[in-house]
Amino acid sequence: SIGTFFMYLKPMYAEIKTLTATKARYINILQRANEITAKRDTVLSSYNAIPQEDIERLKKVIPSSFNPIMIARHINSVASEYGIIIKGIKITEQVADTREMVVSTKKDSQLKTAYISFGFKSPYDQFVKFMKDLEYGLYIVDVTGITISGDSSSGSSNYEYKINLNIYSFK
Repeated sequence: SIGTFFMYLKPMYAEIKTLTATKARYINILQRANEITAKRDTVLSSYNAIPQEDIERLKKVIPSSFNPIMIARHINSVASEYGIIIKGIKITEQVADTREMVVSTKKDSQLKTAYISFGFKSPYDQFVKFMKDLEYGLYIVDVTGITISGDSSSGSSNYEYKINLNIYSFK
C-alpha cells in the first residue's frame, strides 16, 4: 500500500495541486475581465449620455480632418462681423520631412498642423475684437506672428495687419 501511494497517489496529488493553482489563476483572470467589462460598460454609458450636440461641438474644436475651405470661411465670417475684409489668405498643411521621420525617435503626434497667414486693414479696436473672437472661436488657434504697420502720413486710424496662425486637426 505504501508503494501504491508513492507510485500512483503522490504524482496525482502533485498534479491536483498544480491544477488547483492554475484554476485559481483562471478565476483571478476572469474576475479582472469582469471588472474591465464593467468599467467599459460604465464608460460607454457615460459617453452615450453626452448629448450629440456637445459631441458635434467637440468635433468642431479639433476636427477629424482638415478642411481649408471651412477654415477660410470661418475666418472670413468672424472678420465680416467687424467690417474687416481678409486679403491674401494662405493655408498650408504640415508636410512631413521623410528624413526627419526616419531620424526622429519621438512618438508621432496625433495632431496635424495647418499654417495660415492673411492680412487686412482695420482700426486697432476692431483688430482686438476680431482676434478675441478668433481666440474663442470654433477652432483651437495658436497665433504665431502678428505684424502691424500704419501710414502716419495719411492720418488714418486704420492699420495694416498680417497674421500667422496654426490650426490643428487629427491625422
